[in-house]
This record gives sequence, structure tokens and C-alpha cells, in this order.
Amino acid sequence: MATIIPRTSGPQVQAQLGPQVRNNVQVDLSPAIRAAGQVGQAAAQLFQQQKDRADLTAVMQARRELSAWEGETFNPANPDGIAKYQGKNALQANEALLGDLDQRVSAIRANLSGDQQQKFDQVAFSFRDSVQGRLNNYADREYSAYEATERKATIDNIGQDAVSAGMSGDFGLADVRLQEAVGIASAAYQTQGMGAEAIKASERGIVSSVRKQTAAALATRDPFAAEDYYHRYADQMTPEDRAQVERTLYPVVKDRAAYELANSLADGRGAIEPLPAPTARGKPSPAIAKAIDDAVAAEGLDAAGRADLYALAEQESGFRADAVNPEVLDDGDQATGLFQYRATSAGGIDRKDAAASARRAAREYKERLAKGGRAFAIAAHFAGEDGADAVVNRGRSAQNPKTALYVRQVMGRSARWATEGLQVPGAAASSPSAGAPAPSTLADAIAAIPRTLPPDQRAATEGYLRDIFAQRQDRIEQAKKQAAMSIYDKVTAAGASVPLSQVLAPAELALVGQDSSLSESINRYRKLIAEGGVIQDDPATLDNLQRMQALSPAEFAKVPLGQYADRLSGKTLKALADDQTKANDPSKRADWMTDNERLERGFQMLGFGKDTDVSGNGSQAKNAPRDALRGEFRIAYQNAQTAFVQSTGKKPTPEQADVLLQATAKQFAQNLQAGRLSAIQEEGGKFKNNPKVKTGLYSSAAQFDLQISQADRDAVRGAYIDKYGRPPTDAWVTQYFARKSQGAKK
Repeated sequence: MATIIPRTSGPQVQAQLGPQVRNNVQVDLSPAIRAAGQVGQAAAQLFQQQKDRADLTAVMQARRELSAWEGETFNPANPDGIAKYQGKNALQANEALLGDLDQRVSAIRANLSGDQQQKFDQVAFSFRDSVQGRLNNYADREYSAYEATERKATIDNIGQDAVSAGMSGDFGLADVRLQEAVGIASAAYQTQGMGAEAIKASERGIVSSVRKQTAAALATRDPFAAEDYYHRYADQMTPEDRAQVERTLYPVVKDRAAYELANSLADGRGAIEPLPAPTARGKPSPAIAKAIDDAVAAEGLDAAGRADLYALAEQESGFRADAVNPEVLDDGDQATGLFQYRATSAGGIDRKDAAASARRAAREYKERLAKGGRAFAIAAHFAGEDGADAVVNRGRSAQNPKTALYVRQVMGRSARWATEGLQVPGAAASSPSAGAPAPSTLADAIAAIPRTLPPDQRAATEGYLRDIFAQRQDRIEQAKKQAAMSIYDKVTAAGASVPLSQVLAPAELALVGQDSSLSESINRYRKLIAEGGVIQDDPATLDNLQRMQALSPAEFAKVPLGQYADRLSGKTLKALADDQTKANDPSKRADWMTDNERLERGFQMLGFGKDTDVSGNGSQAKNAPRDALRGEFRIAYQNAQTAFVQSTGKKPTPEQADVLLQATAKQFAQNLQAGRLSAIQEEGGKFKNNPKVKTGLYSSAAQFDLQISQADRDAVRGAYIDKYGRPPTDAWVTQYFARKSQGAKK
């Protein structure tokens, strides 16, 4: 049990203190207070720093969300983004996408604090401004491209309308369409703020393009009309377009001119100019006709000279004594009068006086006729004697195309005046001169080719003459063959006792008398029949004919079978005659034709025929570029033939082969002009190696073709047949692999 002990205080002791002293000293506590304030301020600053860092992090996260929106919006693969607004719809992108951005900004802002929102507003404003600038640039770029495409399509369509009108000969409508295209382009360029010189250059480019396309289109139908058109509008074309037209047009024109000249020589019409007479330009009044006829009489010119003067007056002024050429010459003068004299060449006459102008023209024509001939006299009236010498005597027609064209046009008009007999009021009638007899041999026709003809055109003319005479000989042989078979049929039907004079017509009797082998064959046949013999096939004769049929089908088709009447049975003769009929079918004959002559024609058209190769020392190196081009053209023509056979299922007829050759030559000339082949043509017409091309276009294509395995070809061919129900051409298969290869490289 616990015992409680009470607490008691101890004894009370009174402390005796000394005297009382008061403490009045004060302690300075401000350092402590300041230290405490500094501690509190540091804590507040630390808090604020943490808060600012948190706010900055939140704003940066918000900015990343804006970047994500921008990346998604401007991703071309996103169909709901900027890709949705292309072309003419690009102008809607600004309103639509900025609205979407504002919604995204509002959504992001709602998740931020007040201070964060203030900072984010600055970032969002700057971001929106940059996006708006980007959208404006995109809309301007896209819509400008849309406008340019639409403008180009409109101008191209109207330009094609102008080309079509020009091809049909409606040059008035062509000019209307051309001016319409130029007007549209000019208005569009003005809205873009282009300067006057830039607009003028663009308009010239449009006009030049239409003129170039029209000339190229006319060249395939009428090369001479194309040449006339080109020289009429050459001054409206750019140098590049002029060069392209000349390189495309002149080979065709030269070939056509050679063809016309060859036909003229073969028919005995002489070396007439091949250009048909241009459209008449007016008719001479009685006063104009009298002035020309008086001048002709005063100078003693013949009917041909009179026709030439009428043609010159028509060409120059359209028989107008007061005509003034609108073209201002270098000295500020303008050609004036009936024969369009310049002040410096008129000899002081009144150029608008028809009689004085005609007298001077007739006097100059007579002097120049004696000096250089008819073509020289005509050319000198246009280009002076130096220009006439270059074209007529030195064959520089390609370098002086306007002078060459002028001569052909005047001669064409002169031929028309001579044919019509100059039946005009006040003019004496004249009759066209009788034509010379046609040359009897090929050598005579070749000898009649003018010596001034350029070498390449001369070679082309000779080629056409050989073809013409070969065709004539072929027709003669075919006629003889048919006549021999007709004679054979009549002789076998009449019997051996009937005199030939009662069986055959006089012409057929004459043929039998001229052809000794036919006469001997008929006589032997009639003798065998009279003796009661039966005509059986001679094994040697039949074997020779069958070998000829297999190895030389063209020669077999010309054999007159009537001369074998005594050595072959009637059944065999009929069978062989049927075979010859099939051989004369153009579609069959094409299978037997060699392409060498046709290829050589193509070489001549393009200016690198073998007849114009350089000879002598170093000729092999000099002719190397020409050999390379011939090899390229051979590949191009063989490719065209293969494509034709595979697309039509049959070989081309001679007529189709000629068209194929011209089309291939035209495409080849374009590639040559574009520098895609292993050689290029210089201004003087010479060829040199192309340093930019190691392997020609057609050779490289052939090499690529060899790299395609037959298994791959068969796979592509089978897929094509399954899809389209018909086999593709080899050219299509090669193009397919070429496109696939290019796609793989990309």
C-alpha cells in the first residue's frame, strides 16, 4: 500500500541583494528581420520560377499540338487537308483551313491556365499569321497554275483551229482564229502585270507556233503549198521555229520536186519547174496589155518571153500600175509600179507609168536572158544578178529559198499564160509550143537533168527516173506476156490447119513476127498438133520455171508463157498463168520486194544518200556520220515495217510502203533536228558526229530490246492478250518494259 508523502516548501531564505540597477540597453533585430525577409523572397522567387517553367512547358506542349495540326493539314496524302483544295478550289483553302485552325486553338487554350493562355495567345497569333501566309502562297501558286493551264488549253485549242483552217486553205479564217488566240493571251498577260515587251514576245511565240504547225501539216499533203506558206509567213516565226520548219520541210520539198522533175523529163516536157501555177492575181486591162505587148515587140521577144513578162507583172503587182508594196525597204523606199521597181533600180523612170515600167522590164529581161538564160532573167528581176547567179548557176536554192520559190512561181504563171494563149483584151494570141518527144531510153532522160541541180536533188531525180522507166518496161513486158497468152489461146482453139492470118489480129501477127521465140514456139506447137502428137511437160523447162518462181518471183511474173506452148501442157500453162496473176497482186508483190531501193530513197530525202558521199583520201572518216545515220534510219524503217505487219496482219503494199517511208523520214528528221541521233547536220548541210550522243536513239532502243528475255516478253504478251483479246506489237512490248524500267529507277 502506497504511502502519501505531502510536499512542503523548504526554509524561506531572504536574499540580500545589492543596490538595484536598471537595464536600459536596446538590441538591433533588423539584420534578423532582413534575413527572414530574404528567405521569404527567395522562396517566392523559387515558386515563381517553378510556375513559369510549368507555364512554359504547357505552352510548348500547346505549340507542338499546333505543329502537329500543320503537319497533318499540309500532308499531301491527307485527303481532308490541303490536298482537298487544288486548282480552282485553292482559293477556298484559306477560309476553310484557318477556321479549322481557330477551332483547334480554342480547344487547346481551354486546357490552359490564365497566365498560360496569355503566353499561348502570342504564340497562336504568330502561328496563325505564318499559316495564313503559307495558305496565301499555296492558293496563289495553285490558282496561277490552274489559270495558266486553262489559258494554255484555250490558246492551244484556238491555235489548232487556226492550223486546221490553214490546212484547208482558208487562210482568212486562220488569221481570225490566230488573232483571237493572241488577244486572249495578251489580256491574260496584262492582268499578270507583264510589260509591253514581254507581252509582245509571248504573242510572237504564239503566232510562230501556229505558223510552224500549219507549215508542217501542209508538208504532208502538199509540200509546195507548205513551202509557199512558209515563205509568206517566215518573218512571223522565231529563228528556232524557222530552223525546225526548214529542216523538216525542205527534204520533203526536194523529194517532191525531184519526183515532178523526173516525170516531166520522162514525158518529154523537159526540165520544167515542178511548182503548179499559183492562183491568178488579177487580169490585165487593155491599157496594161498594150504596154506589155509594145515592150515585147520593141525588144523582139518571142512568145515565151511575152508569157514571162505577163507572169512577172502578175507576180509583182497583179497588173496594177499604181501598186505600192507596203513593205518599207532599208533605205525607206517602197517598191512601186507594174513591175515593182525601187527608186535605185528604176533608172530614173516614172515607176507608176505602165509603159515605161514595161519597157525597162522587157529590156532587162532580154539582156539577162542572153547572159544567163530564162531562169536567170526571172531570178534577177527579184534578187539582182548576184542573187540569180547563186540560185541558177551555183545551185544555192537552199540558202536562197525565197528567190528559188519566186522563180518557180513566175514560171508556173508563165506556163499558164502560154497555155491560155494570152487571150486578154488588147493582147495578141499565142499558142503553146509543142512538147518534145519523150526520151526513148533512161540514159537520154538522165542526160536531160539540168546540170545546175544540187547533187542530192539530182540523185533523187535519177532514182525516180529509174523507177519510171522500170515501171514502163514492166508494163511493156506485162502487155507482151498477156498478148502471148491471148495468142496461145487463139491458136490452140483454132486448130493447126487454120492460117494464122485468120486466127490473129494484125497487131498480134506483128508481135509474133517481132518475137522470134514466140513464133518458133507457135510453129512447133502447130506442127506437133498437126502430126497428132500430145504436148507434154518438158521436165527441164518446167523445173527452170518453178525455180524462178521460188527464187525470183518478180522475174517469174514477167515471163511470157506463150513461148513455152510447145514444151508445156495446157494444164501446166494455165496453172503457171494463175501463179503469175497472184504474183502481180500488189499485196503479194510486196512480199517479194527488196527494201534497199526504198531505203536509199529515204537516205536521199534526208540528205545523206550514198550518191552524195565524199570520195578520195579520208573519205571513210568523213562519211562515218552519214553511215551512222543510214544505219539508224534502217533500224527506224524496219521497226515501222514490223509494227505495220503486226498491227494489220499483212505486209504493206508498195503504196503503203511509200507512205510508211515518208512518215518514218519525217519523224527521223525531227529527231535529227532535236539532236537525239549520233550525228547532227550543220548549217551548210554537212553532217558531223554529235558529241552529246554516244549511241543513237534507234540503236539504243535496239540494244535495250535485246536485254529483254523471251520469258518476260511471253508473260507480258499473254497478259495483254487476256486483257484486250489481241496480241500486242513488239514495239508496244518494248515500250512497256522501257516505261517499267524508268519507273523502277525513279
